[in-house]
Amino acid sequence: MVITVRNNKGFSLIELLIALVILQLSLLGLLAVMTNSINANLNNEFRNTAIRLTAQTAEALYGVSFNDNWATDTTGTGIPHVRINGNTDQDLKGFPQVLQNIRGGFQQTYNISWTVTDQSPELKEIVITVQYNDRRVGTFSNNAVIYKHLAL
Repeated sequence: MVITVRNNKGFSLIELLIALVILQLSLLGLLAVMTNSINANLNNEFRNTAIRLTAQTAEALYGVSFNDNWATDTTGTGIPHVRINGNTDQDLKGFPQVLQNIRGGFQQTYNISWTVTDQSPELKEIVITVQYNDRRVGTFSNNAVIYKHLAL
């Protein structure tokens, strides 16, 4: 009687296919995590830019004269002042641009506006609003309130 011993070392085709499916599922999971991470970082960059533009607008408003009718008048109409892209008067006064380059080659347009309310003859309250649209989620805004005194 002859006994043949097979020495099959290696993987069968079925074992190889199962290993490839497991590898594919784990790579797809990592891809989903990476995509969510990129989106979260981009949203944070948009928000940080809005915060920076709010601060820059506040600095520009602190720099203009208390009686500058163009930037700090209180007409009582409730219509806010708006940053207009390419307006040379606004550019010279140091207001930030509405079109911003975001890291990664993205560009985002921000709507910058402010409303001025007289608190007294020597004090004005200015509410600054910076808005931007996220195509996937909706409109976001960042608000700040500053006070401008006649002495400043």
